[in-house]
Amino acid sequence: MVLASSRAAGVPVLVPVAVLAESLYGDERDARLNQVVKRLQITDVTESLARSAAELKRLAGMTGGPATIDAIVVAVSVAAGGGVILTSDVGDINHLAECCSVRVRAVRV
Repeated sequence: MVLASSRAAGVPVLVPVAVLAESLYGDERDARLNQVVKRLQITDVTESLARSAAELKRLAGMTGGPATIDAIVVAVSVAAGGGVILTSDVGDINHLAECCSVRVRAVRV
């Protein structure tokens, strides 16, 4: 439903490549996710995005691996001009988003 709605609205669904590394298993369990990934725009984590994510973590007072992935997701959204982030971790995403200059909103999935 989200993919169809975003496609109809002409809004891309961006997924940082780091989220794929976090989400995939590297075996046959990936089959369903691989079908979905074909319809998404996978974004590389450039040095600039990594630096933006690091700054977001610092501003939010967050550390560690999970915070790094969340900060990358928010940095990608910021670079795209803001948007909605579908996540199971609304609290951390919103905390990072409070440090942004554009509107980023988390929605629980």
